[in-house]
Amino acid sequence: MNLSVYRDLLVQVMMAMTVCIGSWMFLVKSKAEDLREVETLIARSRAQSRSIDHADLQKISARTPPLRRRMREIQARGSVAKDSSALYGRITDLAEKHQVKINNLRPGVEQQIGDKDRIYIVTRIDMTIVGEYENIARFLESVNGIGAYLRPISVQIAPTKGGEGSFTVIQLGIEVLRFNLPEPLVALGGTGP
Repeated sequence: MNLSVYRDLLVQVMMAMTVCIGSWMFLVKSKAEDLREVETLIARSRAQSRSIDHADLQKISARTPPLRRRMREIQARGSVAKDSSALYGRITDLAEKHQVKINNLRPGVEQQIGDKDRIYIVTRIDMTIVGEYENIARFLESVNGIGAYLRPISVQIAPTKGGEGSFTVIQLGIEVLRFNLPEPLVALGGTGP
């Protein structure tokens, strides 16, 4: 072989090596560096996840049962408020039990209040209650324990005398509240302690 063939062969080998090294630098090395960065991030996150203090974890788990009970209570009170006919039935049953008359029970229209993340529904109920003052007081106390979120908004009390004796007339306006819980809180209130 002559010298020019060796030179051409050497140039071609050098060019092939340059292309291989350049390709490796461009393609493989950059991906290897990315892979090392990802492995470093994974190692850091594993180290951080292992560093959770067990005392903190115990505190969190100790708070879960009371939160579950509270979520179930909110859901139960909301279901009482959602079934308006059952709610009105409970009110009239309590009126009969405490020997008062409800002359006028006017349910209002449901209104949604709040933004999309914190919505609650309010229904206004107006009623006229007639009876002896003590009976009305016991009736109102028992309505408070009906199992729904109730908020009094107006009360007018007037003593009245009639042919059957003296009695009291109360015009009462209340709002029944029902809360829409976000899905994670609904799930928290699910089964369990």
